[in-house]
Amino acid sequence: MHTPEDIIKLLPEYCVENIITLDTHLVTDRYVPLDVIVNDTYKKISKDVKVIVWNATSEGINFSNSQRLVELSQLLPECKHIHAVGLPALSYYTNHWKKYAKKYNWDISNLYLLLTNYMAVTSANMTKHADLQNIFSTKNKYEKRFIFLNNNHKYHRIRLLGLLNQRNLLNHGYVSYKHSPEKQFENVENLTFPLHLDEWDDIKSENADPYDHMLGMSSSVFSYVEKSGFAIVSETNFLDLSHLNPNDDDEYNQLMNYPFMDHPVNTEKVFKFIGAQRPFIIAGYCGSLDILRQMGFKTFHPYIDETYDQIFCGEDRLNAIAMEVERLCKMSDREFLQLQENIEDILKHNLTVLLNQKKELKLG
Repeated sequence: MHTPEDIIKLLPEYCVENIITLDTHLVTDRYVPLDVIVNDTYKKISKDVKVIVWNATSEGINFSNSQRLVELSQLLPECKHIHAVGLPALSYYTNHWKKYAKKYNWDISNLYLLLTNYMAVTSANMTKHADLQNIFSTKNKYEKRFIFLNNNHKYHRIRLLGLLNQRNLLNHGYVSYKHSPEKQFENVENLTFPLHLDEWDDIKSENADPYDHMLGMSSSVFSYVEKSGFAIVSETNFLDLSHLNPNDDDEYNQLMNYPFMDHPVNTEKVFKFIGAQRPFIIAGYCGSLDILRQMGFKTFHPYIDETYDQIFCGEDRLNAIAMEVERLCKMSDREFLQLQENIEDILKHNLTVLLNQKKELKLG
């Protein structure tokens, strides 16, 4: 992911022998006591090591990991510590992390946050390998208006599925929901889970070269992308957690168990559709589209109504998304063809931006 040489560019006072990169598998398991991690770390580092890079190139800034790394940085004070995450190198994220540190009284005097742009770079490399640059055509009316892929069960995903089902829109799209919800949810009573695109949708080859597919999307599933007019991207991060109190046991457990702090995270789920030159609607944390724009991408307003992305309330945001999907589905073929022609330059621009994504490290 990143080398000691990369880190030296950011911390020139050190040399290669002073830096070690360690995996965070013990850190992410919060049932492993910190003293066990400290002892394990001492076994791995030499007396020359002055900087430990904790390689947690995850999709976002995890509350539990961050808190444990803050504590580790105090238990191993002889080294500086770097928490590496897979977010784009934007000041928004470093400022957000520092805001959380202040809110929860974290001592980060011995800890840096390293942004690596991992998700976008990986997506760009796979897009280049798969040669996906010539798929989009304004002459194609498509077999289905949208594609909506869901793997792991999450509330916002099943809720949006229900809202689309309530509006009788599922027949307008290719829809999957691979994991059966543990309980019944509103507006999905008539659906049989798991939902698969076809019999091959759930098959993954352990020996397959991941670059033979589009970011882990099987060639079978990708054929459905080619036949879809736009994508509904149900991101990992959706809910706002800023109101939660870490001094309340129940609310603290919510913070510890939720993947990320309350910030937008754009993962491979959206980059794969940028690579496939498909317009998209993101069912993610509010402000997700603004992060893309800060990265140099363009979005689709006014051709797609993107005001949903600024709606803070999750339920209202989902309803606004469902309403816009309904509007797009009710367009005539001629109207949708015009929309495709209007956004073609945006799609080409976004593909160019994606293919030019580079490893860009930002230390904060």
